[in-house]
Amino acid sequence: MIKRTIDISEPAYLHLKNQQLLIERDSEVIGSVPVEDLGVLILEHPAIVITQAAIFGFRHSNDFSERSITVGLIGLVMGIGYVTFGRNLWPLIIAHCVLNTMSMIGRV
Repeated sequence: MIKRTIDISEPAYLHLKNQQLLIERDSEVIGSVPVEDLGVLILEHPAIVITQAAIFGFRHSNDFSERSITVGLIGLVMGIGYVTFGRNLWPLIIAHCVLNTMSMIGRV
């Protein structure tokens, strides 16, 4: 089965209904894709950087603690870096390795 890549670069609301991803703008459904056909979903709006940072922080600590805020801020910086470096992941991968190494050294 061929999987689809969906690129959403304009503000839109995404909903799931009857195993369909509905893309809605101005209270009007402008597209739908069966969930099983989805391969990659690309969201390119500045608000996504903030949203991913909040999800990143929460998922790394599973609560709203000081750690989730710290990790969320790191996620925000990484998201801004992703946009700044022209969607190049290598600087972020290196930064992630450095942060993890510093974290592990601090535990020893």
